[in-house]
Amino acid sequence: MKPEFSNDIEEKLMQFLLKTGEEPLRLNEVFGNDHPIHVEIGSGRGEFIAEMARMLPNVNFLGFELKWKRFPPILKRLDETIHTNVRLAAEYVDKTIGEKIEPGSVDKVYIIHPDPWPKRRHHKHRIIQQAFLDALYTLLKPGGEVYISTDHRDYAQWIKNEFAKREDFTVVEDFDKPPVVTHFEDMKRREGFEPIPMTYRKREVPHD
Repeated sequence: MKPEFSNDIEEKLMQFLLKTGEEPLRLNEVFGNDHPIHVEIGSGRGEFIAEMARMLPNVNFLGFELKWKRFPPILKRLDETIHTNVRLAAEYVDKTIGEKIEPGSVDKVYIIHPDPWPKRRHHKHRIIQQAFLDALYTLLKPGGEVYISTDHRDYAQWIKNEFAKREDFTVVEDFDKPPVVTHFEDMKRREGFEPIPMTYRKREVPHD
C-alpha cells in the first residue's frame, strides 16, 4: 500500500508514476515519441536512471521499483523539466514483466546488482531464471540487450549458466559499461567487491 508522502513528492508522482493494467504498456504512446525504450529493473535510490536519462535525452526510461520507501529519494533526483523521458512503476518484477510491456518494444534492460539470494535454499528466488529470460526475450526488440551487473561471484556464474542454456541470447564480449556508479556499487567497491558486468543480446532463432 502506498504511504502518504509530502506534497512535493506527491506532485512528482503524478508526473512520473505509471500504473500497469490488463493491457501491456505501449511506452512510445506513453512518452509521445518513437525514441528507444530502456527499462531498469530495481531503481533503488534512483542514481542510475536519473543520470542515464539526463545523459541520453533521446532515450525513454522506465524504472521498476517495488519498495515505496525508495520513491522519495528517486523522485528527489528527478527534475520535472529535465527528466521528461523518465517514468516509474511501483511493481514487483518477475516473469510476468513480459505481459506488462508491449512485446518487441524495448531496446535495453538494465538489472543493476539484483539480490543474489546467496543461500542455496533461496536460489529459487533469484530473478534470473529461465521463465524470466523468456519474458525478457518477449519484450525486447530483435537485437535488444540485457545489461546485468553483480558483485556476487556465485550469482555472476549462475547468470552466465542460465544464459548459456539458451540459443535466443548471445553474449556480447565487447560492450560499453554504463558510466554511472551507484551508491551501492561505490560502497561495495570500498569493501573490496568489484562489480562483474555482463551483456546479452537477443537474437532470432530460426524455426524448422
